[in-house]
Amino acid sequence: MKIGNEFLSIAENIAKCYERDKHECNIAKSEGLIRSGISRAYYAAFLIARYVLGLEYLELSKVHRRVVDILKENGHANIADKLAKLREERNNADYDVYRTMQVKTLIWAVCTAKNIIEEILKRYQYYRAL
Repeated sequence: MKIGNEFLSIAENIAKCYERDKHECNIAKSEGLIRSGISRAYYAAFLIARYVLGLEYLELSKVHRRVVDILKENGHANIADKLAKLREERNNADYDVYRTMQVKTLIWAVCTAKNIIEEILKRYQYYRAL
């Protein structure tokens, strides 16, 4: 899924901006950038999971919870729990403007998204073409 991979790349590049100045960052570092990276990390994992599970037809208001439920029903509670926790952090990043978002949460979100995607593709191998 192209957009999921693009979102992961964006999140990774944002995280790299904070890695002890090892990488050049062409955008001002800010809490908004951290929040955007967390959000993109979640959506990378979510969109790939939704696609792999064939749930793109679901109404938007229900699809986030349904992806988690289907993963659990298919015996992948560990992946489902990670995705649910990543969504919780995305909600914090997008909606809780009174909470300060930390770089460590961004790094965790990117690592978790990569892990979720890797695990989903391992278990649903016929989607390796993503």
